Amino acid sequence: MVRQDFRSAATIFPPGAVPASEDTYASLLREKRSRIASRYDIIEKEVEVAGTLFSLIKVRDSNKLVDEIDPKVFAEDERFPYWADIWASSIELARYCLGETLLRGKRVLELGCGLGLVGIAAAKAGAHVTMSDYEVDELEFAWCNAVMNLPPQVLASSVTVSNLDWRYAVSGMFDVVLASDIVYERTSFLPIIRLLRQVLAPRGLAIFTDPSRSVGEEFFKTADLEGFAVKTRLHQVSFDGNTNRIVLAELIPR
Repeated sequence: MVRQDFRSAATIFPPGAVPASEDTYASLLREKRSRIASRYDIIEKEVEVAGTLFSLIKVRDSNKLVDEIDPKVFAEDERFPYWADIWASSIELARYCLGETLLRGKRVLELGCGLGLVGIAAAKAGAHVTMSDYEVDELEFAWCNAVMNLPPQVLASSVTVSNLDWRYAVSGMFDVVLASDIVYERTSFLPIIRLLRQVLAPRGLAIFTDPSRSVGEEFFKTADLEGFAVKTRLHQVSFDGNTNRIVLAELIPR
């Protein structure tokens, strides 16, 4: 797996640097998991999606992370630890990935990967996946979860973990962009739409899931006005004892 900063193209794990062997990845997983556990109280949670079982490490209580937010940092960048939980929107998008043969062999970018469930599901479906997010810590969680759920050959050939800030220009070309529950701030609408224009290959598409919020509906209307054909479907998703209304949207540049 490669971890790359889109802005600086600084590669932490260059291609071929991690041999495709179980022993190598197991050793790296122990090291990274130990480092995560030194900073966070973590648990391992099993999640079943469309008959496939995923084992994910996550923060035991994300509310404690909220209590630890530095007001100065939040005022500057409005960072909030949404990444630390598993959301129904990611369950629905992972289900979509597992059921779509069109992902096989495709170049896929996941925005706001969080704990990595969606990107892992896309890799299981045969895609070449770049899992991206803004915070380094969440990328460590995503990396560990990918190693826990994918075979070494897939990790070495088809999974990249990268820093990405969609407010900056992004290089790279992808057939599919995946995003679950990322359009909750209106200030992010145009940067996200601009990024889609930058990275989508000809005849590419983006798949978003959103928990049927009014602000999500506003984003899809904005995308339509900005030159994307938008098709939405509403799904009922059961997760952690709750039934959630999740919108799955396809965005295709006109």
